[in-house]
Amino acid sequence: MQLDRLLDTPLGNLLLLCLYVVLIVVPACRLVSRLGFHGAWGLLSLVPVVNVLGLWLLAFARWPRHRRRWNGPGD
Repeated sequence: MQLDRLLDTPLGNLLLLCLYVVLIVVPACRLVSRLGFHGAWGLLSLVPVVNVLGLWLLAFARWPRHRRRWNGPGD
């Protein structure tokens, strides 16, 4: 099959890397930036064990977006 031969080449590996970046890293960077963290923290999704630890830290961390005090409507 043609696809199997393509995935065994350096070009195929580069295509898979680009696909991974588009599907995983870009949304992760946007998500952490919307939470109030620097968008570069989304690059942790590239590191195999650190990505799971980062997900747990984000789940239980005090988000910078929620650190601002809300005084009610009109604030």
